[in-house]
Amino acid sequence: YHLAQTYNELKLHEDATRIGEKMIGHYGMFYGKRSEEYLHALYQLSTMYFSSKNYPKCKDITTEYLSRSVNEDLFDESKFADCYSFALLAESEAMLGNISDAEECFIIADTLLAKQEGTAKIRAHILNQRAVNLIKSGNLVLADSCLNAAFELDTESITNMVSSLNT
Repeated sequence: YHLAQTYNELKLHEDATRIGEKMIGHYGMFYGKRSEEYLHALYQLSTMYFSSKNYPKCKDITTEYLSRSVNEDLFDESKFADCYSFALLAESEAMLGNISDAEECFIIADTLLAKQEGTAKIRAHILNQRAVNLIKSGNLVLADSCLNAAFELDTESITNMVSSLNT
């Protein structure tokens, strides 16, 4: 687990995902595929695939994570990983061009994360990504609303993001 995390942080994504795949195999064997440990390993692997920009694999692993979590009655709205998984899925769907599926997941992610303390910067990022997705779909009014909400949540990050886009 820690080795996969380290490789991911060092941007050695191929090594991170290779070890992450081994990790879910071992966790499945030792703890069972219905365990919280296995779910945690799936979540970690989904973040690794997202970091490596392998959006099809991120989508697959995140979908498996959410499906198992719900089916095993382990989904918990108070757990960050459960809520943030919808954001991972939303961004993956958006990158794969699945605009309406992404929109549904963005809404769920923001709704769930709004209930948690300390998620303003993350929500601002999600709202910004949702706005990009909405612009692609032609819904400029709702995109503007999302950008305004993101700005209200985290003025500094959104201002820096817009500044970086202009350079």
